[in-house]
Amino acid sequence: MTRTESKLDLHGPADTAQHGTSGRARSRGLHDNYSGNTMASVTTGGHGGGRPPWGADCPWLRDFWKVVVRQADGRTWRICALTERDTTFDLRDGLPCVLVHRWLDQRTDLEEHYYTAWASEPACKPPQRDYFVIGRPHLYVGSEATPFVQPLAALAHGRFEERPKSRTAAGLTYGEQRFFQDELDEGPRQIKRDYAVLMFRRLLDGDEEVCLASVAGLSALATLALTHVLTDPDELDSLVEQVRALLPEGCPARFDEAFEICVRFDVEKKDLQNFANERRFEFEVEVVTGGAAVFFRSGPVELVLHPSRNRAGGKVIGGNRSVQLSALRLTLLHRLIECPEGVPLENLVEKLYLMPKGMSVDGASGTLATREEIDLAYRAVRKLVCVTNDKLEKISPKWRPIEHIEGRYVLRARARIEDKG
Repeated sequence: MTRTESKLDLHGPADTAQHGTSGRARSRGLHDNYSGNTMASVTTGGHGGGRPPWGADCPWLRDFWKVVVRQADGRTWRICALTERDTTFDLRDGLPCVLVHRWLDQRTDLEEHYYTAWASEPACKPPQRDYFVIGRPHLYVGSEATPFVQPLAALAHGRFEERPKSRTAAGLTYGEQRFFQDELDEGPRQIKRDYAVLMFRRLLDGDEEVCLASVAGLSALATLALTHVLTDPDELDSLVEQVRALLPEGCPARFDEAFEICVRFDVEKKDLQNFANERRFEFEVEVVTGGAAVFFRSGPVELVLHPSRNRAGGKVIGGNRSVQLSALRLTLLHRLIECPEGVPLENLVEKLYLMPKGMSVDGASGTLATREEIDLAYRAVRKLVCVTNDKLEKISPKWRPIEHIEGRYVLRARARIEDKG
């Protein structure tokens, strides 16, 4: 995991001119229809035709702003941002816009365009435009950018779980892996966890090839953090190394056609208040896709619980690894398996019998406990979850399958209890 700390630099790099190669190769692809607009994914050829700089050693990511967001003769990159209303004075992702413009402030092939979130506007396809979208593409659907943002979202491997008319997404799904915003209690550290995705795709609109790129977070926090990584050379180097480490040797993925990089960000709560000015966070790459290929940092693991016959705990097996757990930690996993939708903290306290005998949180199943007794039981559950996750990391390093999501503790893993019979 990479730890970063940075202050806002309004001046950008000393030399911000990014010169890419000119000219655009076109190629055929399979057509899909989106809202009456025929758009095709590019499946062969493209810039470099899959040759360097699009290899698995990731020079395309190291030189992101001149290879992916490249300059091309007669083309203009449209930087897209969202407003809450029909005004630019309520910009959703103002700081990411600042970072992108400061980094590219010597380029002459850029234009800004602001869209109203959840708008209902006639579609518009200005010619000779490529798109750099700040924020989740789904929020632009309905705006005049729909012909391009809709296939960007629909063809992606990752799926944002949107809330109607909400600034934040409920989660992000890659196959069986689901990622959520979370608040973690890791000993002395209080952590805010968020996720963002860097996306790129080539599409054919008739005879015109269109490049689409996006920086999209579950919330504005992750969108800003990922934009910072892309515009800070040291952090970008770290991102490149993480992506390279995740890809298998001889990786055949077609990054020149499309790619996605899903990144997890951890921010200590004490750093949130001044995050806009001093960005301190840790980040780690969770998923990388290239063309049709998908690579996970740690693949989905099924947990199998083997309780001991004397009820003194038991073993948890995942893949070819196992870990011994105490009776209370095994019971925690058992309760979470019984309720795949998650268990609220107050219910988990009683399911684990952590209240004094005869006491209950709400008074429904016993005498109403004092506030001090309830707080003590809540702290015991949080500590139990933290320690259990620590133990399960021995099965899959850096994997913490028990998460706190929207007020409930959820086991984010396939799991079952071994039948003793």
